[in-house]
Amino acid sequence: LLGDSAYFAAMQYYCKKWAFKHPYEDDFTQAIEDATGLELDPFLDQWYHSRHRLDYALGGVSSSQESGAGEYTHTIELKRPGKFVAPVEIAVVWEQGDTSMYLVSPEGMEYSRPGYRLLPAWHQFRRFSDKYQFTLRSERKIKKIVLDPENISMDINRLNNATGWLPPIELRFDNMKFDRTPVNKYALRLRPDFWYDTPNGFQIGAHSH
Repeated sequence: LLGDSAYFAAMQYYCKKWAFKHPYEDDFTQAIEDATGLELDPFLDQWYHSRHRLDYALGGVSSSQESGAGEYTHTIELKRPGKFVAPVEIAVVWEQGDTSMYLVSPEGMEYSRPGYRLLPAWHQFRRFSDKYQFTLRSERKIKKIVLDPENISMDINRLNNATGWLPPIELRFDNMKFDRTPVNKYALRLRPDFWYDTPNGFQIGAHSH
């Protein structure tokens, strides 16, 4: 979430400060906060002391165009089915094929990696808010929106992270020997099949699951 340069700088600061000593989790948190200037204790306390699950979802997208202006107003809603609070990275794919990257962070963690545009904070720590809405204005239409496009978060349900009529599906031939279950797609497996039983003789068909 910090990006390589900020992360490694913070870890080097922590290691130099606590080398040959006995730090506790609060000492680690304080060191990372000192190095980054971010308020990370509510975020890291979840890892230390809770069993909350991280799950962010795309709530909906609506677009409207002003008459004569040619500019679109895109309203995008996010939801938080899980209780774990974390920054959310958002990829907006435009109809021309290029992508704009955005990030919405909890209060106190207003920081984004290079290449991301920071959106207003989503207040989740101090007051429970499970919905967030933001607006983009552009002269282009949106083709697709994907949450956590680089799959770096511990989101337990990636099937609600993108727009589209159909959920993401991986179609493969079922060889019945080895299969790799995808993390962020439904697995659809197909194969031809044939068998024999006494009443019907030889039968041929297909198997899917």
